[in-house]
Amino acid sequence: MTTYNLRQRTGKNRSTSADTKADVCALPLATARKLSGVESTAKKPPAKKVSVTQKKSTLEVEECCPDNIDITKWSKSSGKKYLKEELWDMNSKFHTMNIKEMHQSDNRFKAYPLKNFTTNFKSLKNKVDGLREQVDFDNQAVLQHKELYPRSPNTKRGYPHWDDHPAKQQLEDDVFNGIADTMLPRQLRLTRQSYQEFPESIFCVRLHAEKRKQREQTFWVAKRNKLAMSRHLKEAAEMRKVREW
Repeated sequence: MTTYNLRQRTGKNRSTSADTKADVCALPLATARKLSGVESTAKKPPAKKVSVTQKKSTLEVEECCPDNIDITKWSKSSGKKYLKEELWDMNSKFHTMNIKEMHQSDNRFKAYPLKNFTTNFKSLKNKVDGLREQVDFDNQAVLQHKELYPRSPNTKRGYPHWDDHPAKQQLEDDVFNGIADTMLPRQLRLTRQSYQEFPESIFCVRLHAEKRKQREQTFWVAKRNKLAMSRHLKEAAEMRKVREW
């Protein structure tokens, strides 16, 4: 085969159009066509192959969710919340069920393909088991600490601890029944022997704190109920959407 030499181009002097045409003509026919742009048709990229697993997964999603209905993400779904509560309960029936029975037990689970639900279940169970082990370890450490360093019956100032003293529950009852509103704090202190174990200034502080707690409790209960109702309506809407599928 005859070899054709193309004149090399330097950085200083570029070839003119006439020289370029002459050089192209001196090349073999196939190379000349490529340089002149005759064969400008680019090869089409090969079509992406879809694996059998992807096709199967797509069919599962279409089968459980007809009409391409948008599903709530598992991380934000009520099904995950319900499953987590059941896994926390050691007496739950879920601990004796296999994965297929669990998947069919609730519409919130059937909204997801069995393969995806299995993966989510294993991940959530591992997290719950790990957290339960951590909680048990912390509780055991607290018990050992209490045994090694028991709390003294009185504070450094000489009066009993309030949190586990009978006067705490008795004061809650007196404030709730309205008895505390009928007399001054120092007079109320004299009505019970348990109250007199605390200095008058400390008992007065505890009395006003208990009144404030019960007075503000109405607001916090209403706010809690409002948030709970909002969550309930949202979960009910998700359940209706699942049943419609």
